[in-house]
Amino acid sequence: MNIPIYYFKVDENDPEDGLTAIAMVDKPAILKQWLAFEEHEKKQPFQFAINEERRIVTSPIMIPDLPIYRKVADKPGVEKEFYVAASKDTIEKLVMKFMREAKTNFIKSTHQQESDKTKGVFLFEMFISDEARGISQPKGFDLPDGTAFASIKVNNDAEWKKVKDGTFNGLSIEIFSEMIPTEIQMTDEQIISVIQSIIN
Repeated sequence: MNIPIYYFKVDENDPEDGLTAIAMVDKPAILKQWLAFEEHEKKQPFQFAINEERRIVTSPIMIPDLPIYRKVADKPGVEKEFYVAASKDTIEKLVMKFMREAKTNFIKSTHQQESDKTKGVFLFEMFISDEARGISQPKGFDLPDGTAFASIKVNNDAEWKKVKDGTFNGLSIEIFSEMIPTEIQMTDEQIISVIQSIIN
């Protein structure tokens, strides 16, 4: 069965459009797990320092042209299957709008309601890999240029435990945007081939 692919189209002037939140999840839609940094700073001789976990996690949140499977209720009793993707240009617009509107404290746990922002967890870094500007992606990732990454600081003990025990292993995002249909339709086998070429 051929499944259609849609692309996000963000209206930079619409206050409701764009990337609205980031969530810590057990199954990130983009299929790449985060890097969990829990290195301890080693004390140097005669240096006054404390050995504490950094509690930082870094994860890709948007990968250019990566098809993400969705299945939603189209009408009562009928579900619609499709893939959605974001172009490199759209990813840049989404990140810039998110930062401009200062939504950096919208960190959730497994897509809670908006009022349930996770306490003690905050976004402190978001960037897009850009070879032309000399901005590399973190070690451990080999993804297309233009991939958006986020780093969060986890001061909440319960949430950090979930990071360490593998309950959470990635970041997912919430986007409110128009979806533009394309003429592209692919079989499952073709989609798998495209995904593997992007993230492997």
